[in-house]
Order: sequence, then C-alpha cells, then structure tokens
Amino acid sequence: MKTILIIYAKGSAELLNRKSALGSYIYCLSELLEKQGNKVYVNEFELADLKQMTVPNQSTPGVKSRFKKFIPAFIKQYKRDSDIFKGHKNLFESTSMHKGITHILEFYTYGSTVGVKLKNLFNVDLVTVFDSPVLEEYEFFY
Repeated sequence: MKTILIIYAKGSAELLNRKSALGSYIYCLSELLEKQGNKVYVNEFELADLKQMTVPNQSTPGVKSRFKKFIPAFIKQYKRDSDIFKGHKNLFESTSMHKGITHILEFYTYGSTVGVKLKNLFNVDLVTVFDSPVLEEYEFFY
C-alpha cells in the first residue's frame, strides 16, 4: 500500500469548492487513488477527514472592501504575496507531521516550495504538475 500526499498550496477549501475545476479534479483524483488501495492525504488532511468538511460561506463585501481602493497597488501586492508565502510555510509545517509518505504529488501554485521541502524531508519521489503558466495565472487572478 502506498501513502500518497497530494499538495495544493492554494488551500484545502479550494478542493471542496465544486465551482473550482482544478479543486474538483484533485478531489476526484484523490478518491480514485484511495479506491485503488492507497492511503491518501490531501494537504494537511487525510482524505476521509476532508470528505466530511464543508466549504465555509463567503462573506459579503463590507466597509473594509470600500477602503481597499485607496491602498496603493504595491502595498496590496506585498500583502498578498506575504499571505501566500505564510500559507505555504503553515502548509509545510502541518504536512511534515504525516508519517510513512511514499510519494508526493504537488499541483504547483505560485511561489510554492512545499513539495520540494517535503521531498527532501521524507526522501521520497515528487511529481509536480504545472496546470498553467504560473505567473500568467497569478497576474490574471490578482
């Protein structure tokens, strides 16, 4: 039996969002790998635990969003990047607790070094999937 860690550094909530094409794909792939007798972790969760989770409701824009237009773009960019990299660090710390990982599959996202760090930590195979040109995707969404 293989123990596979699937990493999607944008976050586990994205995997539960049925409107996210890549999130749905990763979720379905995880289920298929599990049905073949593998133990599957997705980010910090075992797949069985992830199945029981629900997507939190998105809050409506409030007063805070009205003031965002007055903040210079370079400050918003810095904040966004620091949040992304902080999220990657937290993901690395939470996934490094998994024991017995035999393979890592990372769906690469902007700035992620989680897969490489875990590959070196566990001394296992790493497969990285580049879904789209990462910088173009980042520029499009942000």
